[in-house]
Amino acid sequence: MTRYHVDGEASEVTFRAHSTLHPLSATVQPSGWLEAEVVDGEFASSAITGHLELPISELRSNTPLLDREAKRHLDANRHPMVVAVIDGVTTIEGDTATITGTITVRGVDVLVEGSIALATSSPDELVLQGEGTFDMRWWALEPPRLLMMRVDPEFEVSVRLVLREA
Repeated sequence: MTRYHVDGEASEVTFRAHSTLHPLSATVQPSGWLEAEVVDGEFASSAITGHLELPISELRSNTPLLDREAKRHLDANRHPMVVAVIDGVTTIEGDTATITGTITVRGVDVLVEGSIALATSSPDELVLQGEGTFDMRWWALEPPRLLMMRVDPEFEVSVRLVLREA
């Protein structure tokens, strides 16, 4: 089992949502770690664990007003991090693992399932990718409204993590 740390400078989590006016997109650089056994670019064991933190204060879009509203809506002062933890692995197929995990937003834990895939790997670095669709109401969040703009409650998340051996 090898422990890898997330290279926050090279990694990115992107959130995409739709609104009544135009698509919305914001990114954040995560921190965290992953423990996995990888052999020849594939997961060699279902013993995969991980922890990812997304600092809400670092969430950035192209719209400063949207950034402020997102931080207010997520109560960034009281809950400064979104935390994702891998709780288990249901299947492994080569370079792809189907995982279960808990995502905590504003102190509310939601169990989710999704797939992660090794995009590339070397002995001391992995690139891990994944994406999924979520609904903000799962965390008891109402979709934001800004003036005449309404945001759809479902949003997409894509993750690209550059992991370096600890």
